[in-house]
Amino acid sequence: MSKTHYIVTAKLQNTPGVLARITILFRKFNVNIQAVDASPIDEKENFHEIHFVLETTKTDNEFEIVMKKLARLIPVIEVRYLKQPKLIQ
Repeated sequence: MSKTHYIVTAKLQNTPGVLARITILFRKFNVNIQAVDASPIDEKENFHEIHFVLETTKTDNEFEIVMKKLARLIPVIEVRYLKQPKLIQ
């Protein structure tokens, strides 16, 4: 089964443990985090935008279910994702 990469952006409220809850969700669905980056999106640093590069063997429909579950986490405001095209090596 081939691996697919996705680029995911999540806007969320900066609360303790939010990244842990997200990584637990990914672990439950066998989604591997290749890279992660977080940055504040307001001056008071109450809200952050987190970018993930994810690797999975899931189909597009299965991955969409994972993204819907991510969007339902309490501090998450918005989730966007993009399937990364295959790179020629």
